[in-house]
Amino acid sequence: MTALHVSYGALWALVIFELLVLREVLRETVWLKRLYEEHRKRRAADASRHGLLAPEFEVARVDGGRVSRADLLGRSHILLFLAPGDETSERVLATSLHGLWHKSEGGLWLVWCGDEAGWRRQSAAVHGWDVPVLLDENWRLRRGLLITTTPSAVMLDEEARVVRYGRPLPGDAAPEGDAAAHAHAAAH
Repeated sequence: MTALHVSYGALWALVIFELLVLREVLRETVWLKRLYEEHRKRRAADASRHGLLAPEFEVARVDGGRVSRADLLGRSHILLFLAPGDETSERVLATSLHGLWHKSEGGLWLVWCGDEAGWRRQSAAVHGWDVPVLLDENWRLRRGLLITTTPSAVMLDEEARVVRYGRPLPGDAAPEGDAAAHAHAAAH
């Protein structure tokens, strides 16, 4: 009789254990489904941003003058958005600039999401590059192009429509054979 009680107790312990495991599996399945849905929604939102027309804007250039959306028409451009507090090292930024410069065929603009004094403190990383810098002090351009984090880049087509979003990474660096870019990056 005791063996029967022990086996009966072991059977119930096994059933309870299986129920606990099943509950955890179901919880993980629901979590993964939620994660997948969030990912799908993010991808759909990203896809809907492509083709977005750049907003009407007019911002100051650090070197003087002003730039508007009309100035970007007729040629593709890459806008690289930077802001105070970006954790981008000077070396990565310098090599990314070179890679982006070549990808944009010279149509690269840095957009500083801050004031001119903040840009002057940050600008050592781009010293020596002939890249125009725009001041987006009120973040109107950044918000209009749906930029949520910096550094981020936006490629615009000839009609100032979004073609692609991205982030400058070490992978955007100049090709191995481009000694001038690597020398510039190493010097800074």
